[in-house]
Amino acid sequence: MKKAPLILFLYCMMAIPHTWADPSSIISVKVEIDSNAPKTQAVYDNLWHNADFTIDLIVSDSESGIDDTYYRINDGLVQSVKIAGYPVISTEGAGNMLEYWSIDKIGNEELPHNILTEIKLDKTAPSIKITNPNDETCYSSGPITITGTVSDILSGIKGAEIKVGDTPYNISIQVDGSFTVSDIDIVGGPNSITAIAQDEAGNEDRSGVTVFLGWLLHLKVPYYNKSQDYYSAAASCQSVLNYIRDGLSGALTQDEIYSYGHTHNHAENTSILEMDPNAVDYALGHFDPYDISDPAGQGDAYKAYNFDVEVFENSEFNKYLRDIVHWMAYPVTIDKWWLDGELVMHPNVPIVAPACGTYNHWIVINGASASQNPVPEPHTRPWYTPDFTVYGLWLTDPASEGIGKDIYVAASTAQTTYLLPVVSSDRYNDKYLHVAEPPEILSEADVAVAEPNVNKQTLKLIEIIKEINSNQQVDLSTYEGIVENAKKHIYDAALVVDLKNSGKNADIACSSSAELLNSVFNSNQTPIGLDWTKIIDSSVLTDEDFKKAFDGSQARTFIGIRRADKENSFYYLIPFDKYVNGQFLTYAAITIDSETGSFEEASWVKTPTRFVQIGKNKARELLLLKYPDMSDRKLDFELIWQPGAISDSPFYPYWKILSGSRVYFVTQNSEVLEGT
Repeated sequence: MKKAPLILFLYCMMAIPHTWADPSSIISVKVEIDSNAPKTQAVYDNLWHNADFTIDLIVSDSESGIDDTYYRINDGLVQSVKIAGYPVISTEGAGNMLEYWSIDKIGNEELPHNILTEIKLDKTAPSIKITNPNDETCYSSGPITITGTVSDILSGIKGAEIKVGDTPYNISIQVDGSFTVSDIDIVGGPNSITAIAQDEAGNEDRSGVTVFLGWLLHLKVPYYNKSQDYYSAAASCQSVLNYIRDGLSGALTQDEIYSYGHTHNHAENTSILEMDPNAVDYALGHFDPYDISDPAGQGDAYKAYNFDVEVFENSEFNKYLRDIVHWMAYPVTIDKWWLDGELVMHPNVPIVAPACGTYNHWIVINGASASQNPVPEPHTRPWYTPDFTVYGLWLTDPASEGIGKDIYVAASTAQTTYLLPVVSSDRYNDKYLHVAEPPEILSEADVAVAEPNVNKQTLKLIEIIKEINSNQQVDLSTYEGIVENAKKHIYDAALVVDLKNSGKNADIACSSSAELLNSVFNSNQTPIGLDWTKIIDSSVLTDEDFKKAFDGSQARTFIGIRRADKENSFYYLIPFDKYVNGQFLTYAAITIDSETGSFEEASWVKTPTRFVQIGKNKARELLLLKYPDMSDRKLDFELIWQPGAISDSPFYPYWKILSGSRVYFVTQNSEVLEGT
């Protein structure tokens, strides 16, 4: 609108009364008057937002200029844009209100004030839960049905889906928030099921379970550490015998087992201190709790337990593994199997086997994970032995206390580490063997060894390990060094185990150095994180003792070790600690392949231990303490391990030290040995 000019006439009166001044002396002044208030417009898209957001206020149409814009949110205090900036909506809900207006420089106020209602903010994620199946459920067949609930308290659910692996399934949500998805196919082995819900504001929630298609058997046997160096077989027999003799008064001792068993070594093995397979067979049979009528011999072959030695050629590992699993799965009856007779107290029986190809190291095989039950109908159709894949084995090792005692090992690692053909001077040389309770009918199934699991998470773990190892020493006096150190702390945070959050811990990596940490975030500005459930074999995650030990721990270090029995073969040993009573104690440890990141084995303890690996400097100190003359010589150090050598367990590598043609070894028990 145009402004009307106002002409003011100033009359200059002469001293003479009633006389008009000269017209040429009249001054005319034109004054512009702004009588219109400014107009303000709020920029809002009328959509739900999921984070605090700013509403821009655009002011126009004021010739005198805008002095300031004012507002108040939800009838709160009046704020000035000049002082407080544009209004920020931070209160969750669908009914936020913004009152806003502007004033120009001559005082025209925008009236009435503008009112913007129904401003929507929802920062709270929806909730989605899988109610069935439970985590780590084992199925013998598929398909399966998944049920759950989903809800949102503010913006409402926009969409939801179930993913089984990478396969999505749509969810139809009922009025009460429940959902059911039927006919879900699962594959043999572990299956990751993830429920995902998104609300109208874009907030997302996920929950997940892992289910297993196949067969799991894990026998919790008593543990006995070998009380003599040559009592490995006796301790293994003690574990099995006191398991099947559960309830009898007086547990068997290693001394009485060894005293009876060793007398039955084969003639060619009478000079060795350890028990051989024949001695193990006799000891297990002799102390069978159901064979009281035959106290002097091997045991009654037609009554309850009937242990036997089973042997396979070097080329028959798959058959050997098949029978380990099949024999352990076959339930034992007191009398006649074909009448579906009464079962013994512990119908599934652990197996005793030489480890690492030597009679100096025996282990108990007390569980297996496979694609299906190797004998689904043992008493009605014992000849029905379907083909299956073996994923892993549970072992109990009497040669180790603490870490290395209870083990879950991937089947592919068992083949290259624990279950090796024996090297002996008897009839079993270069053959696989075990001592176990045989089934009534042997299996004819074809058995496969599961391939190592390599995925994006295992590859990410290797990337993180290499990054950490390359940043062990940084110069904190430089900005680059500070950034590298911050990056290491992000990786450290990513390596905290959070099984209760579906294995994921990407949200743990935040710290007070937020700006610095942001500089080493990845391209989408989220911290680095790992999903440990994709790295650790899901079979071992069914073990409650392992989950309790592993959850809430943190990878302390990554110990690179060379397999001395293989060419260009390395693995990482990773201890996992928790901070307890002012110190870090180890609850679990795993080994992974150093190239692929594939899981190899895990061990855990109920009572935390100080799992301290002897470093290079300590190894040097121990060597020079025993051989002071070596102090001025060049020494080359290498951390190694190989089956059947100085250490019984890959969790306890040892140092190989070269000085010219001389070889020395330093063990984790601080022993210094001279090699050849």
